[in-house]
Amino acid sequence: MSRDFQLPGRSPVIACEGMTATSHPLASRVAIETLQAGGNAADAAVAAVAVLCVVEPHMTGIGGDCFAMIHAPGKPVWGYNGSGRASARASLDALLAQGTRTIALDSIHAVTVPGGVLMRDKDGALVGAVGVSGDTSDNDELAAIAGIEAAGFTAETGG
Repeated sequence: MSRDFQLPGRSPVIACEGMTATSHPLASRVAIETLQAGGNAADAAVAAVAVLCVVEPHMTGIGGDCFAMIHAPGKPVWGYNGSGRASARASLDALLAQGTRTIALDSIHAVTVPGGVLMRDKDGALVGAVGVSGDTSDNDELAAIAGIEAAGFTAETGG
């Protein structure tokens, strides 16, 4: 399989024991280390986004959205659409009563409630995905992040 790198597109990637893809190499590394330590894809994703919160805070954060498809052995695939939702008090009738006919990008009404937070229950378990927890702990992920913070990391300038 070959492709012209001058054209838009993605190269096919094949892996037997796990793979990660993030916008920063340190996040990908921590995700791979999470998999190697016995974690599953959900654990690796949480570890990767935690690193991204540190190395690319302008691009992601704890208050972001989350989209996932999870498969636990012996269970059907479970999909989660954690796109931001409107606030509980927002309604079409309320907006129309205020004279709002369109929502501008800089309007307070364009802000959504982060969907990623809703992916976890009060104990931190993935909602709806009973039995998918891996063998890693939050302490392992936090130790990796602390190491990155202490050692420093390269910041992209975007140019």
